[in-house]
Amino acid sequence: MSAASSSDIPAVYSHTRRYTEPPRVEMIESGLESDFSTSPASVQKTTWSDRLCDTFGVENPAAAKSLLYTLIQGLQTGGYKDVETINGALAMVHQIAPQSPEEAVLVVQLVIAHQQSILQLSMAAAIGYVPYTFERTRFALKFMDLTGKLTERLAKMRRGGQQTVRVEHVHVHSGGAAIVGNVSPKDEGRT
Repeated sequence: MSAASSSDIPAVYSHTRRYTEPPRVEMIESGLESDFSTSPASVQKTTWSDRLCDTFGVENPAAAKSLLYTLIQGLQTGGYKDVETINGALAMVHQIAPQSPEEAVLVVQLVIAHQQSILQLSMAAAIGYVPYTFERTRFALKFMDLTGKLTERLAKMRRGGQQTVRVEHVHVHSGGAAIVGNVSPKDEGRT
């Protein structure tokens, strides 16, 4: 890629990690209700917001917070929120390292689908009622399939839609011929 064409890529796609650790959320109790503190008291608000943007690969703190709330909603089961599950999911997003807002949305969906597949399997194992077990296992398989498709979509986004075919082993028998190097399709205009 030439210097002129690389400067055409928006800055948001050249996101680099500034923090090695993902942000964390804390559980706060307020009367009868419990909720999450999205910027824990132990961390400065600006630093936490920067870390959240860094984790989701976006520049806008409002977009990062929206992605966090989407992640939290997707991980809820029956209104129950588990702070360790959310922090684990944030760590997964941080590790996958989305490079753009589009990738961030895809990664949030991927993490939710993965977590839901595991949840469905654990629910299937916990109940001895066979029809319920089959139903939960079927849901788990659907979420696993979705996780695989989202992973493939993320890989395709990162490759720019290009595919690579790699040949690991070739046999050339006596009298045969082999080409070593890059092979391109024949140009239509040339013979």
